Amino acid sequence: MGGTHFDDGNPNSPDPVERFSSRPDLILDPRFSLNLAIRLYEHNLPFELHVYDEGAHGIGLADDTNILKEYSSHHLNTWVSLCSEWLDEKFSR
Repeated sequence: MGGTHFDDGNPNSPDPVERFSSRPDLILDPRFSLNLAIRLYEHNLPFELHVYDEGAHGIGLADDTNILKEYSSHHLNTWVSLCSEWLDEKFSR
C-alpha cells in the first residue's frame, strides 16, 4: 500500500519531515498483493496475479495514445491484454 499511496511532501511545511515525499524508492516485497491473492484463493474467488519486476503502478496502461507514452514498455503492456482475456474468460458467458 505504501508503494501506491504516498504524497509528494510539502516544501512549505513547518515540520521538516513533512517537507519530503513519502514515496518509496523501491518496493522489495509485494506482500499486500500476495496476501490478497491468498485470501481470494481461500474464499474460492477468481483471481489472477501478475508481478512485474519493474515499472510504476498503472504503467501497464501506458501506450502511444496517452500521456504516459514515455513510460510505455512492451513487457508491461502485456498486463492489459492478460487482464482483458481473463475478464472475458471469467465473465463473458
